[in-house]
Amino acid sequence: MAKQRGTKLIANNKKAYHDYFIEDTYEAGIALVGTEVKSLRMGKCSIKEAFVGLDGDEVYVYRMNISPYEKGNIFNKDPLRTRKLLLHRYEINKLIGQQKMKGYTLVPLKVYFKDSLVKVEIGLARGKKLYDNGCCDVRCDVQCKDGHSCKGSTGHNIEEVQRLIVIKQILDNICIYARKRNVTSDPDDDKPQKHKQKFVSDLFRLKRISYRFKH
Repeated sequence: MAKQRGTKLIANNKKAYHDYFIEDTYEAGIALVGTEVKSLRMGKCSIKEAFVGLDGDEVYVYRMNISPYEKGNIFNKDPLRTRKLLLHRYEINKLIGQQKMKGYTLVPLKVYFKDSLVKVEIGLARGKKLYDNGCCDVRCDVQCKDGHSCKGSTGHNIEEVQRLIVIKQILDNICIYARKRNVTSDPDDDKPQKHKQKFVSDLFRLKRISYRFKH
Protein backbone atom coordinates (compact mmCIF):
# COMPACT_ATOMS: atom_id res chain seq x y z
CA MET A 1 0.00 0.00 0.00
CA ALA A 2 1.43 3.39 -1.05
CA LYS A 3 2.19 5.87 1.69
CA GLN A 4 0.01 8.95 1.96
CA ARG A 5 1.77 12.00 0.50
CA GLY A 6 1.28 15.72 1.13
CA THR A 7 -0.42 17.42 4.08
CA LYS A 8 -3.95 17.14 5.43
CA LEU A 9 -5.33 19.42 8.14
CA ILE A 10 -6.97 17.64 11.08
CA ALA A 11 -7.67 20.47 13.55
CA ASN A 12 -6.71 24.10 14.01
CA ASN A 13 -6.84 26.53 16.89
CA LYS A 14 -8.38 29.82 15.74
CA LYS A 15 -8.82 30.89 19.36
CA ALA A 16 -5.04 31.06 19.79
CA TYR A 17 -4.78 33.80 17.15
CA HIS A 18 -7.52 35.74 18.96
CA ASP A 19 -5.89 35.46 22.40
CA TYR A 20 -2.21 35.71 21.46
CA PHE A 21 0.34 37.29 19.14
CA ILE A 22 2.25 34.38 17.53
CA GLU A 23 5.97 35.24 17.50
CA ASP A 24 7.45 31.95 16.22
CA THR A 25 6.31 28.46 15.21
CA TYR A 26 7.73 24.92 15.47
CA GLU A 27 6.74 21.64 13.86
CA ALA A 28 6.64 18.74 16.33
CA GLY A 29 5.91 15.06 16.11
CA ILE A 30 3.63 13.51 18.72
CA ALA A 31 3.62 10.17 20.58
CA LEU A 32 0.31 8.39 19.84
CA VAL A 33 -1.18 4.92 19.99
CA GLY A 34 -2.74 3.19 16.99
CA THR A 35 -6.37 3.88 17.89
CA GLU A 36 -5.62 7.60 18.25
CA VAL A 37 -4.10 7.73 14.78
CA LYS A 38 -7.22 6.05 13.38
CA SER A 39 -9.44 8.63 15.08
CA LEU A 40 -7.29 11.42 13.66
CA ARG A 41 -7.73 10.00 10.15
CA MET A 42 -11.46 10.50 10.74
CA GLY A 43 -10.86 14.10 11.83
CA LYS A 44 -11.93 13.52 15.46
CA CYS A 45 -9.66 15.96 17.23
CA SER A 46 -9.95 19.34 18.98
CA ILE A 47 -7.20 21.63 20.32
CA LYS A 48 -9.41 24.59 21.29
CA GLU A 49 -8.70 24.06 25.00
CA ALA A 50 -5.23 22.56 24.60
CA PHE A 51 -1.92 24.10 25.64
CA VAL A 52 1.75 23.15 25.61
CA GLY A 53 4.03 22.90 28.63
CA LEU A 54 7.62 22.03 29.48
CA ASP A 55 8.27 19.34 32.08
CA GLY A 56 12.01 19.24 32.72
CA ASP A 57 13.62 18.93 29.30
CA GLU A 58 10.57 17.41 27.62
CA VAL A 59 7.60 19.05 25.88
CA TYR A 60 3.99 17.91 26.35
CA VAL A 61 0.61 18.92 25.00
CA TYR A 62 -2.22 19.03 27.56
CA ARG A 63 -6.00 18.73 27.04
CA MET A 64 -5.73 17.86 23.36
CA ASN A 65 -8.99 16.00 22.74
CA ILE A 66 -8.83 12.91 20.49
CA SER A 67 -12.18 11.13 20.48
CA PRO A 68 -12.10 7.36 21.15
CA TYR A 69 -11.94 5.19 18.04
CA GLU A 70 -15.32 3.54 17.48
CA LYS A 71 -13.82 0.05 17.12
CA GLY A 72 -10.98 0.56 19.59
CA ASN A 73 -12.62 -1.08 22.63
CA ILE A 74 -10.03 -1.75 25.36
CA PHE A 75 -7.25 -0.22 23.25
CA ASN A 76 -8.73 3.27 23.48
CA LYS A 77 -6.98 5.79 25.71
CA ASP A 78 -8.22 8.75 27.73
CA PRO A 79 -9.25 11.36 25.11
CA LEU A 80 -7.63 14.18 27.15
CA ARG A 81 -4.48 12.37 28.24
CA THR A 82 -1.15 14.21 28.28
CA ARG A 83 0.89 13.47 25.14
CA LYS A 84 4.59 13.93 24.51
CA LEU A 85 5.70 16.17 21.65
CA LEU A 86 8.77 15.17 19.66
CA LEU A 87 11.30 17.86 18.81
CA HIS A 88 15.04 18.05 18.22
CA ARG A 89 17.15 18.76 21.30
CA TYR A 90 18.27 22.15 20.00
CA GLU A 91 14.61 23.13 19.45
CA ILE A 92 13.70 22.14 23.01
CA ASN A 93 16.62 24.14 24.40
CA LYS A 94 15.51 27.13 22.35
CA LEU A 95 11.93 26.80 23.63
CA ILE A 96 13.16 26.61 27.23
CA GLY A 97 15.02 29.89 26.78
CA GLN A 98 12.16 31.61 24.96
CA GLN A 99 9.48 30.61 27.47
CA LYS A 100 11.51 32.16 30.29
CA MET A 101 10.87 35.56 28.73
CA LYS A 102 8.10 37.38 30.58
CA GLY A 103 4.69 37.21 28.94
CA TYR A 104 5.42 34.28 26.59
CA THR A 105 3.77 30.86 26.47
CA LEU A 106 3.44 27.88 24.10
CA VAL A 107 0.18 27.02 22.34
CA PRO A 108 -0.81 24.36 19.77
CA LEU A 109 -1.88 25.98 16.50
CA LYS A 110 -2.85 23.03 14.32
CA VAL A 111 -2.70 19.25 13.97
CA TYR A 112 -2.15 17.72 10.55
CA PHE A 113 -0.87 14.75 8.60
CA LYS A 114 2.44 15.31 6.85
CA ASP A 115 2.77 12.40 4.46
CA SER A 116 1.77 9.55 6.81
CA LEU A 117 2.96 11.16 10.06
CA VAL A 118 0.95 13.24 12.54
CA LYS A 119 2.44 16.66 13.23
CA VAL A 120 1.56 19.44 15.67
CA GLU A 121 2.45 23.04 14.93
CA ILE A 122 3.14 24.90 18.16
CA GLY A 123 3.53 28.64 18.51
CA LEU A 124 5.59 30.83 20.79
CA ALA A 125 2.85 33.23 21.83
CA ARG A 126 2.62 36.54 23.64
CA GLY A 127 -0.68 37.24 25.40
CA LYS A 128 -2.77 40.15 24.17
CA LYS A 129 -3.70 42.92 26.59
CA LEU A 130 -7.29 43.51 27.69
CA TYR A 131 -7.61 46.36 25.23
CA ASP A 132 -6.29 44.14 22.40
CA ASN A 133 -9.07 41.53 22.52
CA GLY A 134 -11.49 42.64 25.27
CA CYS A 135 -11.06 39.56 27.42
CA CYS A 136 -8.65 37.61 29.57
CA ASP A 137 -7.63 33.96 29.27
CA VAL A 138 -7.68 31.72 32.32
CA ARG A 139 -6.38 28.17 32.55
CA CYS A 140 -6.48 25.88 35.57
CA ASP A 141 -3.42 24.12 36.94
CA VAL A 142 -2.95 20.61 35.60
CA GLN A 143 -0.93 17.69 36.89
CA CYS A 144 2.33 17.12 35.05
CA LYS A 145 3.61 13.66 34.25
CA ASP A 146 5.52 13.40 37.53
CA GLY A 147 2.50 14.47 39.63
CA HIS A 148 3.71 18.01 40.32
CA SER A 149 1.50 20.98 39.59
CA CYS A 150 2.09 22.32 36.10
CA LYS A 151 1.13 25.99 35.85
CA GLY A 152 -1.45 27.00 33.28
CA SER A 153 -0.27 28.82 30.19
CA THR A 154 -1.21 32.32 31.31
CA GLY A 155 0.46 32.18 34.71
CA HIS A 156 -2.26 34.30 36.38
CA ASN A 157 -3.31 33.41 39.88
CA ILE A 158 -6.96 33.55 40.87
CA GLU A 159 -6.73 36.92 42.61
CA GLU A 160 -5.15 38.58 39.57
CA VAL A 161 -7.79 37.09 37.28
CA GLN A 162 -10.59 38.40 39.48
CA ARG A 163 -9.06 41.87 39.37
CA LEU A 164 -8.79 41.72 35.58
CA ILE A 165 -12.45 40.72 35.30
CA VAL A 166 -13.50 43.62 37.54
CA ILE A 167 -11.38 46.05 35.49
CA LYS A 168 -13.00 44.83 32.28
CA GLN A 169 -16.48 45.31 33.80
CA ILE A 170 -15.55 48.85 34.87
CA LEU A 171 -14.20 49.69 31.41
CA ASP A 172 -17.39 48.31 29.84
CA ASN A 173 -19.46 50.55 32.14
CA ILE A 174 -17.35 53.57 31.19
CA CYS A 175 -17.96 52.84 27.49
CA ILE A 176 -21.71 52.57 28.16
CA TYR A 177 -21.66 55.93 29.97
CA ALA A 178 -19.78 57.53 27.08
CA ARG A 179 -22.44 56.33 24.64
CA LYS A 180 -25.45 57.27 26.78
CA ARG A 181 -24.34 60.78 27.74
CA ASN A 182 -25.04 61.98 24.20
CA VAL A 183 -28.35 60.18 23.75
CA THR A 184 -30.64 62.12 26.12
CA SER A 185 -31.19 65.81 25.44
CA ASP A 186 -34.13 66.29 27.84
CA PRO A 187 -32.93 68.60 30.66
CA ASP A 188 -35.58 67.19 33.03
CA ASP A 189 -34.30 63.65 32.63
CA ASP A 190 -32.19 62.67 35.65
CA LYS A 191 -30.72 59.54 34.03
CA PRO A 192 -27.55 61.29 32.76
CA GLN A 193 -26.80 62.46 36.31
CA LYS A 194 -27.17 58.90 37.63
CA HIS A 195 -24.86 57.61 34.88
CA LYS A 196 -22.34 60.31 35.76
CA GLN A 197 -22.38 59.33 39.43
CA LYS A 198 -21.79 55.66 38.56
CA PHE A 199 -19.04 56.72 36.14
CA VAL A 200 -17.20 58.60 38.90
CA SER A 201 -17.65 55.67 41.29
CA ASP A 202 -16.20 53.26 38.71
CA LEU A 203 -13.20 55.52 38.18
CA PHE A 204 -12.42 55.42 41.90
CA ARG A 205 -12.74 51.60 41.89
CA LEU A 206 -10.35 51.40 38.94
CA LYS A 207 -7.86 53.64 40.76
CA ARG A 208 -7.97 51.43 43.88
CA ILE A 209 -7.46 48.24 41.86
CA SER A 210 -4.53 49.78 39.95
CA TYR A 211 -2.94 50.72 43.28
CA ARG A 212 -3.24 47.11 44.51
CA PHE A 213 -1.58 45.80 41.34
CA LYS A 214 1.42 48.06 41.96
CA HIS A 215 1.72 47.00 45.60
